[in-house]
Amino acid sequence: MKRNEEKNLEKLVKLIEDLKNSSEKIIVEGKRDRKALEEIGIASERIFEISRVDIGKLGPTLNGKAIDLIDKDRKGIEISRRLHEKTKLTLDKKYKIIFSLIKSYHLEDLDNFLKKIYRTKVMKSQLRLFSIFV
Repeated sequence: MKRNEEKNLEKLVKLIEDLKNSSEKIIVEGKRDRKALEEIGIASERIFEISRVDIGKLGPTLNGKAIDLIDKDRKGIEISRRLHEKTKLTLDKKYKIIFSLIKSYHLEDLDNFLKKIYRTKVMKSQLRLFSIFV
């Protein structure tokens, strides 16, 4: 594995660890995104599917702040825009880099990306060091 890919993987694992250790609520687009986060150990009560709630009522439910992990495709960008316009939520977008690191516009691809990396023999010994793979 190239050094740049190793750095990106380390960055991804650090972001996931930070996300797991955070107590902030997380906004995702749908049930497959929820499942991807649950697969890496995020508690389901922290995850809100935007497709299942009234955007206007989301602000008070989340106490004014949340982590934005809505997909980065055209539909997700439109949803994020409406969310920003219709609520007074403070949205933490620092985790959006995950999409670049897994080379996808869809959060649901996170779990498959990590499983694919884990299956490569070169990385198994390194990934066992990170608690997301235990």
